[in-house]
Amino acid sequence: MPIAVPSGLPARKALLAEGHEVLDSEALRSWGRRPLRVCLVNLMPNKPATELQIARLLSGTPIPVELILSLPDGYQPKSTPADHLAFYMPWAAARSAAIDALIVTGAPVEELPFEEVTYWPGLCDIIDWAQNHPVSSLYICWAAQAALYRSHGVPKRSLARKLFGVYPQQVALPTSPLLTGFSDVFPAPVSRHAEVREADLPLHVGLSVLAASPESGLCLLQDSPNRALYMFNHLEYDGGTLGVEFLRDRQAGAQIDMPCNYFPGDDPQKQPVNVWRPFGQLLVANWLSEIVRRAHPRISDEPVVQWTLAASRPSELASHADLLVQADANGPDLLPDLLRKLGGLGLVPSAVKVHRGATPELLIEIRIAKRPPLDIESIARRLCSVPRVMKAAFRAENAAGICNSQHRSDLALTRPAA
Repeated sequence: MPIAVPSGLPARKALLAEGHEVLDSEALRSWGRRPLRVCLVNLMPNKPATELQIARLLSGTPIPVELILSLPDGYQPKSTPADHLAFYMPWAAARSAAIDALIVTGAPVEELPFEEVTYWPGLCDIIDWAQNHPVSSLYICWAAQAALYRSHGVPKRSLARKLFGVYPQQVALPTSPLLTGFSDVFPAPVSRHAEVREADLPLHVGLSVLAASPESGLCLLQDSPNRALYMFNHLEYDGGTLGVEFLRDRQAGAQIDMPCNYFPGDDPQKQPVNVWRPFGQLLVANWLSEIVRRAHPRISDEPVVQWTLAASRPSELASHADLLVQADANGPDLLPDLLRKLGGLGLVPSAVKVHRGATPELLIEIRIAKRPPLDIESIARRLCSVPRVMKAAFRAENAAGICNSQHRSDLALTRPAA
């Protein structure tokens, strides 16, 4: 599927040369299918290389994507020309741009305490915003460590020597939709001075280890309540990226070992083979597919749609409003969060019914006895801001519809007068 990138971005020319279809934003939106808007917060020193790596993975999926670029408040890059930074919008503008997904890259600051990173407050604003809005996030390498620390207080542990090379990763949760199509073991480039240890992960907060290695530790960690995926390694890397890092560090006089399992025969003169790209492509395709699946209802198999279209007697609807919330069942009890949200709107439900089935999704019916102070669609939209909520359907005397976690009405209808 095509991808839209900022006009004039160098990655555009490279993608076209590789055979990808690249359109401008207006042309992409003219397609019959709304593209996903993905915001890349790029903290890597070589920004053009990282932009191309991420755009290449996004454009290799069946889902049209519009890519926008942003940076945290307080971030002052030293190696990026000012004319290239013009492609990046301030975070305040990016977060108001109807983002569907967020990708935050790693950064060469692993040996600093988080709080000593100059743009740490700005990055915390991004992490906090993503948690409090219906947005899916992918955090890479140091950003994964930072988000996990911010969200759950998990420390990063410094390593005696840089963990560097291509290491086999073992799938730990093969039933995860994010790992659909993965083999039991897959390779992943690793390049870091610190790690997050599984033993430090808190229990009962919705964290799931998806993949790990006996040699390099955690690789993929899912945070369902926060709609976050932490990737501590670099499936987005090009085939030559580790080689460039190796030569750079050697020329700078750093004591660094040759990357493990990377150069054929451990000979730096030989071209390494990119054996991990299919898995990076698959991971991103699965991640985007999950976002689409949660955001767009399907008439054939969505109970939410059937509930919304179900006939109700106008005499019943005249005295109350109905709501149906569809949410991710993984994680703590969601009902208290929904009741707090309704309480903040001045609403007290007269009845609540929770439906649990074989699927990982939860359905919660809510009846409000008195006519609410807000219109029912506005209430449904507010409920969509509760973490893990995917859709909120509403039925009232003269209208019904569905709002998804992107705050759009996917289905709306007006009931005929009685």
